[in-house]
Amino acid sequence: MPKSRREFKSGHLYEICFRARSGIPFVVTEYMKLIIESILARVQRDYKVTLCHYIWMGSHPHILSIFRDADQARCFYMEVEKKLTDAIKRLLGVDYLNIWKGCPVLNKVYTSVVAEGG
Repeated sequence: MPKSRREFKSGHLYEICFRARSGIPFVVTEYMKLIIESILARVQRDYKVTLCHYIWMGSHPHILSIFRDADQARCFYMEVEKKLTDAIKRLLGVDYLNIWKGCPVLNKVYTSVVAEGG
């Protein structure tokens, strides 16, 4: 049975989360922080999304972002996953590495605005 297609809306806030299959590939070191921030900057070269906030856990990130172009949103997280995999392969000196578990989770973040004074 095929997976259902995701529908993204431009201008809305989403949380992106993708998990490693096992282990903790994103150890807390200065060089890993530099690698992650460099990859995010490179993927953002054409402003696919607006990054609002991100936090990287040992095995997965939580990225809050506003999708500028809904069609390019998918390209954003696929490219981040690909570049992270390539960087970790180079660090470990291996030719093949399958890090990611399943599909990335994308949750629309619903916000409410409370009017002041009334």
